[in-house]
Amino acid sequence: MWLDYTGFSTRLGELASLAGIAPFNVAEESLIRSNILTGLNTAYSEFTVNFSETAPGGAFPTIAFGLTGGGLGVADHIDYRNKAVADVARVFTANFDFIVDEFSGFTNRATQISQLSTALAGTAAHELGHNLGLRHHDAYGVSSLSYTGSPVATGGSQNASILATGSTGLGEAGRESVRTFSDLSRVKLSFAAGIGASVPATDFEGADFGGTTGTAHPVSFSGLGSVPFFAANVAGTIGNTADADVFAVSLQAGSTFTADVNIDFPTGIAFENVNTLIELVAPDGSTIIASDLVSAYSAFTFGTGSSGDGFDPILINVPIPTSGTYFLRLAPEVPDTGDYELLMYTDMIPAPASLALAGFGALAIARRRRSA
Repeated sequence: MWLDYTGFSTRLGELASLAGIAPFNVAEESLIRSNILTGLNTAYSEFTVNFSETAPGGAFPTIAFGLTGGGLGVADHIDYRNKAVADVARVFTANFDFIVDEFSGFTNRATQISQLSTALAGTAAHELGHNLGLRHHDAYGVSSLSYTGSPVATGGSQNASILATGSTGLGEAGRESVRTFSDLSRVKLSFAAGIGASVPATDFEGADFGGTTGTAHPVSFSGLGSVPFFAANVAGTIGNTADADVFAVSLQAGSTFTADVNIDFPTGIAFENVNTLIELVAPDGSTIIASDLVSAYSAFTFGTGSSGDGFDPILINVPIPTSGTYFLRLAPEVPDTGDYELLMYTDMIPAPASLALAGFGALAIARRRRSA
């Protein structure tokens, strides 16, 4: 991962001028860069991401700190499973003047540098996360929040997550604080190619996934190493407006279950997005215990509001009351067809028949056909 600081000195000068503080000297700029590297290494410490200020050979991803643009940053893609290699995450350094504009000149210089370094590192980790498949709604995938389809108050827990942003209620103080990846983000990153020792396989649809509880496609969970969940990923297609895909999932009493549909993919990968509904059905095959149409949110409320990540539905930490085989049903919300990927995970070891790898992990279900 190349940390590209071309133009960074110029952007820092613009930032200082806008904020009304003294320009950063060479030693201070070097310290900020060192702090950014520490922050990125800490954020991605569970994964194998090598950050370097020297451009590697061949195709490689980049975080660029010296460019100009609107907002604080932007990524090339939301690239679940990291299929595009040479993508760029941009951090618009000059626009971070609000982080230090309460100071003047050299006042509290160490605090200026600390706050700015933390904010820049946090945005860099955030934009890189997008290029590795993460989305803003991932911020709500924390252990303290359970979403089964009805709006739920978050208490602000989402804003401790790296994928938090303005629409999740993240403010200046949050950007000046060290944040971490949510459980949902950590599980997704475990499926990103190139940053882990072993990436769990995605189950691609060959023959049609079953459409009823009697023909449901069985899900096998994989342990995720240092990330303490069990997960599975499936890639499928809604082939016609009457099509539905049903997955059989063995879950344990007292566990929680998360299911997240992902349909945004990088440019150049053929993909037909489909608008979907997901439902978690109890072992009796008929009782719906959780369902969702869209990952909408509004700051401290998840499940309603004007903000969200398109029309991909999600269930977060659904409590599982009894052990047994549950059914996750995915169907078109409106007459619609296309491709999807479905990630699922649980926090307790599933029944042996459904466990692909012993150990800690997450579960993700992949779509029948994957495109972008």
